Amino acid sequence: MDPNDDIYWQTQERIGNASNQYQGKYKRVLAVCSGGLLRSPTIAHTLASDPYNYNTRSVGIDPNYALNLIDQVLLEWADEIVCADTEHEVTVSMKLIDIGITRKPVVNLKLPDIYPYRD
Repeated sequence: MDPNDDIYWQTQERIGNASNQYQGKYKRVLAVCSGGLLRSPTIAHTLASDPYNYNTRSVGIDPNYALNLIDQVLLEWADEIVCADTEHEVTVSMKLIDIGITRKPVVNLKLPDIYPYRD
C-alpha cells in the first residue's frame, strides 16, 4: 500500500482499533466462507457460544457477493482462522503470505455449501 493513499491510513487506523485492549481476554477467531452469509456466521455463532466463548467475526472471500469481505485488518485481528472449506483455506493462506503473516493457525472444517444458517 502507498503511504500517500487515504486507504493506507484508514487501514492503519482500523488495525490500531482491532488491537483495542477492551476486547477482553477471549481468543479472536475469524470464520471464513464464500459469502459470509451462511457457513461462516454459523461457525462464528457456535464458537462465540458456550463452551468456547471466543470473540468472533465472519467474512466471505468472494468480492462479488460477500457481505463482509475478508481483508488485511481482520486477518491481523484474528488469533486463529477457521475456514469452511479448502477453497477458503487456500485463499486465506495466500492472503496471509501477501501481508507477511507466516505463523497463524488456519483450520479447515471441510463443510460443503449445502447448509442453511445455523444448521
